[in-house]
Amino acid sequence: TVLQWIYSTISTDLLTTILEPNSIALQAWNRLADIFQDNQNAHAVTLEQEFSNTRMADFPNVSTYCQRLKMLSDQLRNVGPPVNNHRLVLQLISGLPEAYRSVA
Repeated sequence: TVLQWIYSTISTDLLTTILEPNSIALQAWNRLADIFQDNQNAHAVTLEQEFSNTRMADFPNVSTYCQRLKMLSDQLRNVGPPVNNHRLVLQLISGLPEAYRSVA
């Protein structure tokens, strides 16, 4: 059955989390979806904080700083709405040190 297949393909930790008497496959699947959705939301929050707090001072050069912001924006797109180019540019500029402010 589908329920047995679900049980046999997940880790023991997950199995003990979703295992309930008289459960049907849809209920088990929904419990798994809830667990992973919560993890995805937590991951999105962490990525968002990292994106918003990224500063060039933490990197050896502008290129590495820009690459990191781009990588974080790509990761955010994978867990929710994408970071648009306007926001990416604003974050890049706001994270520049004072020496770059007149250029930006």
